[in-house]
Amino acid sequence: MALQSAGWAVRTASSGAAGVEVSRATRPDVILLDVVMPDLDGPQTLARLREDSGTRSIPVIFATAQDRAEEREQLARLGAAGVIAKPFEIARLAEQVAGVLHRSG
Repeated sequence: MALQSAGWAVRTASSGAAGVEVSRATRPDVILLDVVMPDLDGPQTLARLREDSGTRSIPVIFATAQDRAEEREQLARLGAAGVIAKPFEIARLAEQVAGVLHRSG
């Protein structure tokens, strides 16, 4: 809701596999993934997105409660545009996503 109220069109998915399908169908401008998700975790979901020519170049931002330097580095090596630490302030989420996109773009 915080992203929608900031003017972003939002699509949700209940699992990593569903997220891949939604992304293939809608080609979003950015994807926000949790590291821990049902069926495919965040890194596995990112790998599937990178295998598909239609989703390969979509920036992916991870949300994680395990905000450690080594995890950030691992996610960056996998191709993540950035990481947002949880818990985050809902009111600042759109600003944080935009900030990551600005740095990675």
